[in-house]
Amino acid sequence: MNRISITDAATFAGIPREKARYWSTLLDLAIEKDGRVSYLQPGAENLLLAMAHAVAGGLSPSVAAVDCKAVHALPKVQEVDRDNAVSQIVDLQNAIMLLAATVEKQSKVIEQQAKAIEQQTVIICRQTSRMDLIAAKLLPPPEKPVKVWQPQSRQAPQVSTLKKLWLELFNPAMLRATP
Repeated sequence: MNRISITDAATFAGIPREKARYWSTLLDLAIEKDGRVSYLQPGAENLLLAMAHAVAGGLSPSVAAVDCKAVHALPKVQEVDRDNAVSQIVDLQNAIMLLAATVEKQSKVIEQQAKAIEQQTVIICRQTSRMDLIAAKLLPPPEKPVKVWQPQSRQAPQVSTLKKLWLELFNPAMLRATP
């Protein structure tokens, strides 16, 4: 924890040491004594500087202290429990190692799945080509023009009208066209 002496804080704010001690009590700043030196918590020098500007602006020290406490706040210093911090770091390290192992396993699974998908794709392509062949065989054959059978045309015999009458009466088969 970086503490600052009241003398250094007063020098930073540009005020006498006694005034810095008085303003520290107005601002409710904790003063710690270590031997013959009094210390303020970190950031208190900025609060004393803000108060010096407020008092220079015409406010009384008590009003300026209330304003400075309302506007400016000291940073909160958290004490670090080293044992707890070390255990948290070890836990984080273990979690990262577990995460890395999980990612490695997942990448192997993904590779296997990609190979399986590739094999299935090859099988599907083969089956598709087979289905295309079967479909081509099942299609009706292309249409060819069909020549329908027709009997040869027969012509009636050329006979005179009198003979035609005679044949119609006595031998009608003779009037048929023969091949």
